[in-house]
Amino acid sequence: MKLVKLNHQDQVTHKLMRLFVSGFGQDAAVLQQILRSDDLEKETCPDVYLTAEYADNISKDIDALGPRCSIFEQDLLDTSELEAVVAKYEKVEIIGWSFGVRMARALADKVPHLSEKISFAVALNGTIFSVDNNYGITEKNFNPTYRRFSSPVYDAFIENTLISTEDELVQANVNFAEDTSTYSEFDDLKHSLACRDMAILKSELRFMPYIKLSEAWDSTLLSLEKSAATPPLVYNAAIISTEDSIIMPRNQQAYWTMYQGNGLDIYKVKAPHFCAMLMSALLKPSTLNAAVLKDILLPQ
Repeated sequence: MKLVKLNHQDQVTHKLMRLFVSGFGQDAAVLQQILRSDDLEKETCPDVYLTAEYADNISKDIDALGPRCSIFEQDLLDTSELEAVVAKYEKVEIIGWSFGVRMARALADKVPHLSEKISFAVALNGTIFSVDNNYGITEKNFNPTYRRFSSPVYDAFIENTLISTEDELVQANVNFAEDTSTYSEFDDLKHSLACRDMAILKSELRFMPYIKLSEAWDSTLLSLEKSAATPPLVYNAAIISTEDSIIMPRNQQAYWTMYQGNGLDIYKVKAPHFCAMLMSALLKPSTLNAAVLKDILLPQ
């Protein structure tokens, strides 16, 4: 796993850390280029990090294996760097995107100090289940994608996550009052991501949605029974993009509606699965809370 600092380089500037946990197939360096802006360098912005490239320690020799990682592989995620960074901060805010929603939950399992310091958590276009016929990507879509995974399949996946023109960006149902010209680097993003090693990407694809989680009410299929243990990360808000072609919005809605009894707020925006403007808008505020999200996200 790679951990990249997006702003205030080589120093701990704030007591608050904001952690963007990216989804499948992302490149840390390219996301750093796409998601950073002058606003992230303002003194009011907390120290912002992102995680990506989760399959570094997973074997690439997986041709004979199925679409689910083994129990052994589930414990191979290296969180040592994250543990060291988290120790420098008093509070941590989480933004989990796509499969990163489940990954953030797994990181909270593996890094106790992270769990203890989380002050606010946002799920963006994903669920804890990741692959599920009712609450994530359906197995009908995921399993063939895994079996046929190749450069063309990956290119098609990236194409489906992206919007490519400024006009489409402006259509997102989000309160972006500032200049949007810095968020049009999608050709660079697509090219760079397509250059990643296909075997490592395939390994990541079978790893992320099945990484082990501790048993709690958010990770059971039995109507999210609240009598179960409290998870180490409890999401405060879920953002669902109505144009999401990767994880069906209705499946996201079904999951978070059950979760909502915990006090979760659900927001809907007209945007695709990947929207750099929306991601950047979530990274910039001095803090994240319900009031700030309502200011960023316009009502449906």
